[in-house]
Amino acid sequence: MEKTECENNKKEIYIESAKLCMKQNYFNFRNKTYKVTQGTNMGNPLSPLIAELFMSEFEMSLKQQNILPRVWIRYVDDVVAVVKNENIMEILETLNCQYESIKFTYEKEENGRLPFLDLELQRVGNKIEFGIFHKPTSTKRTITSDSNCPIQHKLAAYHSMAHRLVRLPLSITNYKNEYEYIKETANLNGFSVEVVDKIIYQHAKKVKKWNLSTLFAQNIEKDTRQRVSMVFAPQITNKLKKVFSEHDLDIVHRSDQKLSNLLGSTKDKIPNLEKSGIYSVQCGDCGKTYYGQTRRSVQERFKEHIQCIRLN
Repeated sequence: MEKTECENNKKEIYIESAKLCMKQNYFNFRNKTYKVTQGTNMGNPLSPLIAELFMSEFEMSLKQQNILPRVWIRYVDDVVAVVKNENIMEILETLNCQYESIKFTYEKEENGRLPFLDLELQRVGNKIEFGIFHKPTSTKRTITSDSNCPIQHKLAAYHSMAHRLVRLPLSITNYKNEYEYIKETANLNGFSVEVVDKIIYQHAKKVKKWNLSTLFAQNIEKDTRQRVSMVFAPQITNKLKKVFSEHDLDIVHRSDQKLSNLLGSTKDKIPNLEKSGIYSVQCGDCGKTYYGQTRRSVQERFKEHIQCIRLN
């Protein structure tokens, strides 16, 4: 009994703590303060967890009401469901009636194909095969081979595509189609087929090795090397790389040419007089300077100084 009461107290503490954190949903825009009244606040670390808990509860409620479709597979806010064509609008209306703030939309399969995340589900007879989905607006553009940036950054997109290629259960036809897509993308951006084949071979070899034995997972040693971030400058960083490596340091390249740096901050700037910090006041008679520090706004502190002078 004591254990139950203790667990109940913990639940209440967790719930109240979560409520307190989720109430931190105010933001400023153009000298005005706003409050988020619906949904979770963007940037709040608890928002993904709360959203996932809510959707889980939402699905359990649908299941208890016998409304949830027989096949319902969800990833975050994307759902794959199997329903009869004549029941689609009825089920959609039922789902949208549960909460005013939640509205579902749907996309039907066309010619036996349905995109889901970066996959394309293909109905072949009584089986479902997987392919890679690419948006029709895709331009196949990545960082070109002649760009002035580290080679690791240039090949990162191809490592990602190769990782997906060898790990997804693709059919032979879909595997070949995706392989051709990767080759075309590489050729468009100035990379040879040999580069693509080498990357795919590396990822395929790693998958094969892990599938053959669990011994490799046991022999992994903890990486004690540290990373040092530097701006990419080939004439300097390439020479430093070898020296740093001798001291268990790896150079990680970064770029200062970021879009955020070019566009500036999207937040409203706080006027200097409304900030706190260290300030100076120069006397108009003797030329001496007074330095002060305040936790409140500077203009509030100035008012106090003026009041002190007025009251002598």
